[in-house]
Amino acid sequence: MSTLLASLAANPSAEILDALRGLERKTSLVFTLLKASVYSIVLNQQIEEEDGEG
Repeated sequence: MSTLLASLAANPSAEILDALRGLERKTSLVFTLLKASVYSIVLNQQIEEEDGEG
């Protein structure tokens, strides 16, 4: 069992690598959308503060 696990760990299958690439793309997309949302919230707060002062 230990030998089999070591072999699998040393030579990851193409399916696992493809799945990890897909996960990486999805994670990257979620991170980008999160950054855009945070930027939008901060920008809206700054605009509201400027409107309150002016």
